[in-house]
Amino acid sequence: MTDALALALLVLGSTLIVAVVRPPHIPEAGVASVGAVLLVIVGAIGLSGAGDALRALGPTVGFLAAMLLIADGCRREGLFDAMGAIMARGSAGSPQRLLAFVFVVAAVITAVLSLDATIVLLTEAQRRLGRAATLETRRGRIEREVVTAAEHIDILVLARDGDRERLGPHSLGPATRFVIDHAPCQVLIIWPESTPELATLPPPPSSQASG
Repeated sequence: MTDALALALLVLGSTLIVAVVRPPHIPEAGVASVGAVLLVIVGAIGLSGAGDALRALGPTVGFLAAMLLIADGCRREGLFDAMGAIMARGSAGSPQRLLAFVFVVAAVITAVLSLDATIVLLTEAQRRLGRAATLETRRGRIEREVVTAAEHIDILVLARDGDRERLGPHSLGPATRFVIDHAPCQVLIIWPESTPELATLPPPPSSQASG
């Protein structure tokens, strides 16, 4: 291992530790910036390489910063508190309905405002639900990892991942179908968008129709 690589790993590790631990008065952005400058000073990264990286990442970083500002503005104006209250009232005391509301709203907010805004919303929902929540990352086949993760939970909320334009069994994809058949807990299935009209209900088999 070269000295430059060792230093880069040290800077990366220090930044990640600060980001996770969040010690007071030590911002992770400051640690990362100091580490980046140090890598340039010692020659681990050339000035031209650093400039190319900044030009390539600039638009992405700017977009993410803008989205974070919008999400923070929504938080300051009480949008997430209001949405948490609406979900709590709409659930009528049912944990299953509250989980369904949180799943749908979180998916929409993630698509519109980014994952950071979703975390703010989920934190508020967690507070109102009165239960702790954890984030768990897994690798492997999605359907099997979901089944394994559901071993010690009370209820699993799934969204239909197939044809969501009409009612019927095709609204469930293979992965969701596998989870439903094998999950060691109760399973709640929701429509991620508006529910299809009853007119999309598949017709009965010909033998039943003729009888």
